[in-house]
Amino acid sequence: MCFVDSDVMVPEKIFSRISKKFQADPSLSGLFGSYDKVPFEQDFISQYRNLLHHFTHQNSNLEASTFWTGCGAIRKKDFDAVGGFDFQKYRLPSIEDIELGYRLNEKGYKINLIKELQVKHLKKWKFVDLVKVDFLHRAFPWSELIISRRKISNDLNTKNKDKVSVLLVFLTIFSLFFILDFWLLTLILFLSLLLLNIKLYQFFKKEKGLLFSLRVIPFQILFYLISGAAFGLAFMKFLISGKR
Repeated sequence: MCFVDSDVMVPEKIFSRISKKFQADPSLSGLFGSYDKVPFEQDFISQYRNLLHHFTHQNSNLEASTFWTGCGAIRKKDFDAVGGFDFQKYRLPSIEDIELGYRLNEKGYKINLIKELQVKHLKKWKFVDLVKVDFLHRAFPWSELIISRRKISNDLNTKNKDKVSVLLVFLTIFSLFFILDFWLLTLILFLSLLLLNIKLYQFFKKEKGLLFSLRVIPFQILFYLISGAAFGLAFMKFLISGKR
């Protein structure tokens, strides 16, 4: 079974390439790829968002712990064995592919990230859409899923680097507004955040230039701020619900 988002353009013979991957490895249950480095839309936000996705996938584990339907495939027998997508919980497009990938992984099914399997994203991102999608359709439901599983993988958007980055963002903001006389601490925290993500900024500089990479910094901070806020609210919801 192959999955491709409606706002994605695939290269020629991609499905035969996917088929060959499954034929070459009978133990493989699922696979997925990433966006390429040349998104269709040329505005800053669309370029930033799509290139961030490309960088994240291209620098993640080959043995994946989840799944992505932007361009992916799963053996039908394995898809059926775990019950497919959870349409009761995810009635609208959200993280149903991630949740499916977690279930496959927990049942011992093998999922691979095929980095050379790349597709072109056609979506035009707007700032409002970016914040809305990140919080409501990605970060918050993903946080609820993580909390319910009591496990956070070190892969894709939940790498240890990203967890520390979220913490550093909140510490930097706290230091900036509540420890006014200790500006050196704020500077140290901010520089630590930049150094932790230096490879990401170097990637943007290489692909789009220095000015573009500098413009990415506040958007990346916002990304971590949204992720941390969503996790905090999801955890508060979990505590209030009384579930243990």
